[in-house]
This record gives sequence, C-alpha cells and structure tokens, in this order.
Amino acid sequence: MFQSQIGIFIYQLLILLLVMFAIAFLKKVKFLKPIIKISPLDLWPPILLLFIHQASKTWETGSLLPQSLLIWLVVILILILVRAFTDQNLQMGKLFVLVWRVSDLLLLITWFVVSWMMILS
Repeated sequence: MFQSQIGIFIYQLLILLLVMFAIAFLKKVKFLKPIIKISPLDLWPPILLLFIHQASKTWETGSLLPQSLLIWLVVILILILVRAFTDQNLQMGKLFVLVWRVSDLLLLITWFVVSWMMILS
C-alpha cells in the first residue's frame, strides 16, 4: 500500500506539471498566442479535485473530497464576504479571478495534505 500511494502521488504530480508546461508551451506558439489566454495554473482546480478523490478513495471513511469541498467553500465564502464589506468598488471580474487564484492555492495545499495523509497511513 505504501508504494502504491507514493506512485499515485508522483503520477498526479507529473500530470499537474505536464498540464502546466503544455499550456505554457502553447502560449509560446506564435499563431496560438492570441487564442490561449489562460494561465498555466488555471486548469489545476478541477484536476486537483479529481486527484483529491483519487488519492483518498481508499481511506477508511471513504473519499475526503466532500470535506475538502466544504472547507474550500467556507474559505471562499469568507473571502467574498470580506471583499464585499471592505471594497467600495467591488468588480465581479476581479472577484472571480481572486476566487480562482485562492482556489488554486487552497486546493493545492489540500491535495498535498490528503496525499501525505494517504502515504503515511
């Protein structure tokens, strides 16, 4: 079990890096540059949600995806409320970008924690 969880973690990490480098490479291609307007990290949240489920589906109580989603949603809700009460000029576009960037970071941290929990258990 220990070897397979490490293998899953390395496999998932390689996929994340591959997605990041593929988007970065496609942005460098001259004729694709105006078409591809996303950051290399923009595809990570949906992939990380899948990886959190894949890494934790063998946990005794089942997948840790629902708990991860609940924590993620609470943090995002708090972030939106803080921004709504502190920013006089709240713009939805900037708010959505902020939420997506926080999702990148929060889901990456969650994926690391879940993966290491699975490796150490």
